[in-house]
Amino acid sequence: MKNIIIASSLFLFTTSAVYGQQDPLESNVPANIRQMIEQSQGGSRFAQMARMQASAQYGAWLNSLEGNVDRRRSVEEALIEVLAERAELSDRTVTGEISPTQLAEITNYNYLRDKLAPLLNGAELSALDNLRGGSPTDQLRRSYDQQLARIADSLSDAERESVLETLVGHMEFADGGQDVGTDPDALVAAQLDSLAAARQELQSSYTGEKLEQINTFLNQLQSNLYRNRRMYENMNM
Repeated sequence: MKNIIIASSLFLFTTSAVYGQQDPLESNVPANIRQMIEQSQGGSRFAQMARMQASAQYGAWLNSLEGNVDRRRSVEEALIEVLAERAELSDRTVTGEISPTQLAEITNYNYLRDKLAPLLNGAELSALDNLRGGSPTDQLRRSYDQQLARIADSLSDAERESVLETLVGHMEFADGGQDVGTDPDALVAAQLDSLAAARQELQSSYTGEKLEQINTFLNQLQSNLYRNRRMYENMNM
């Protein structure tokens, strides 16, 4: 059941990223269950994990949105709301409060798409559609590939692929090799350890400008993780 709650993602928690192909449907989740979710999401661990997932998995896409900071924030909050709902329903499936059918409805890609579509223009919605394919690792790999290509322009395509292979390998080991449960602080700590291990391996493979740019990329990922951990700690003070 751990795999339902923590999918194999490059950075953090995600309940499901294998989205269905169904047509958008009216939600069949009982109103009382939905009300419980809405009341608890604000300061829950699910909301915090959803916020970290949004940053890790959708960060590059969110940064590409047109308009001002307020518009980006409104889209991000709508995304976080859906991700938190998925997380909480997944947890309630473990305890038998929610059926797998109801969970599948929320994790269907069309559910997320319908929530965000009114806030996006055509190009932004198409970019979101392009993120949907593959496993959580595949999605995050594409996101990080975009960031790495932007920061480390001295790397060849083959070198960039090698860096991603090293990084993803360490992060996947962290997800599968440590029992961190659904504690965001433990998840971030595990990913920081894996990021440090990936950095150490890459230090021996690159030099000069290439290594400098790789370190800039890794520093950015590390800063995001530290920010996520501080956010979680502040919420629980």
